[in-house]
Amino acid sequence: MNGEALPAPHGFPLRMVAPGWAGDSWMKWLSAIEVRTSPFEGFFMKTAYRHPGLPVAPGAVVDPASMKPVEEIGIKSVIAAPAQGTFLAPGPLKIAGAAWSGASPVATVEISVDRGRRWMPAELSKNKTTYGFRLFESTFDAPAGYHVVMARARSERGDIQPMIQEWNPSGYLFNAVHQVAFTVSADPGKFAGSAGDILSTPPPAGYRERCLVCREEDMISQQRLTRSQWDKEVDKTVHWGATVAMEERGAILDYLAKSFGPRPR
Repeated sequence: MNGEALPAPHGFPLRMVAPGWAGDSWMKWLSAIEVRTSPFEGFFMKTAYRHPGLPVAPGAVVDPASMKPVEEIGIKSVIAAPAQGTFLAPGPLKIAGAAWSGASPVATVEISVDRGRRWMPAELSKNKTTYGFRLFESTFDAPAGYHVVMARARSERGDIQPMIQEWNPSGYLFNAVHQVAFTVSADPGKFAGSAGDILSTPPPAGYRERCLVCREEDMISQQRLTRSQWDKEVDKTVHWGATVAMEERGAILDYLAKSFGPRPR
């Protein structure tokens, strides 16, 4: 990985790559491969990593028999620069990031600096390959003020990132249009120390030990669920084997709802 031996957190000594499929199929710490004539009946493939395959109402209970395995990823792009919550000086500003897709290569990436009213094409790297990343870059002459930039990608078969993610019980295959907010000021230095300070409430006891064992916090922050929806997510992790004490649960739910609840409109 990056010219070095594969590190243990990424699957040393071997990791299987499943091109175009979601990362839960990229098995780590590979020691053997079994050829089967029928789908694997293990917990994660049969029960955990499942998707309804069609739009459902938020909070709906989906019949497990109608759920399908999470397989091909959708077209997606993310903005790497500028960073969320930063304070910058006026003038030309580079907007940069990466886009990727499933079986159909990335064809275009567009940028919006006016909250989706108008879109302009970004410059793409030349490495157009099936399953491959493509870097993108654009320039925005940013005046003073509060700005939101957005990026959306399109594949060669016409798939495009949605503005709003279709809900599913576990939040899998998230690929909604990425948005980054920042402030342009003639004196950005006076805001030093405040950039990126997204969460001001410290996490409660047990949060890191219970919620960040098998996923990073960025996976949690993407969900934007209500308290009742977070309650169902906690139930799911307990069903999967996590231990959440009753005296911890209320505080954890309050923190999740406040820090990672629905965005204000």
